[in-house]
Amino acid sequence: MNKIKLISVLTLALILLASTVNGNPNKQIKPPATPTNLEASCFGDSVIVDWTDNVEYKNNIKDAGFILIRGILADDGFIDWTLVNVLGAKSTMYFDCFAIHGKTNLYLIWSFDKYGISDLSNVCEVFVP
Repeated sequence: MNKIKLISVLTLALILLASTVNGNPNKQIKPPATPTNLEASCFGDSVIVDWTDNVEYKNNIKDAGFILIRGILADDGFIDWTLVNVLGAKSTMYFDCFAIHGKTNLYLIWSFDKYGISDLSNVCEVFVP
């Protein structure tokens, strides 16, 4: 796994989230639940990526969502991770129309809200002919 690029993507997500945190130092802040059951399958020239949304949404869901990234194994043995999309709350599926053909595409997703980001989901992979 290309740790530097993944850390860069995570750092960017944290910076974006830091501006939305309306924290109260006396209130326990709990990040959202981790998405589970991440799966990917080919559908024509695209890849369908779906997952289980485990977030317990409160009153305001406009500050919540998911970050989906795609990884491709590079010739040097590292995985080149790319941001695919930032999706809104309650999303459970995405059509990746820009999957890399002739390669195995790896996917990761995590949820975010105004209190932080979840752990990373399981990694799933699909070969795109």
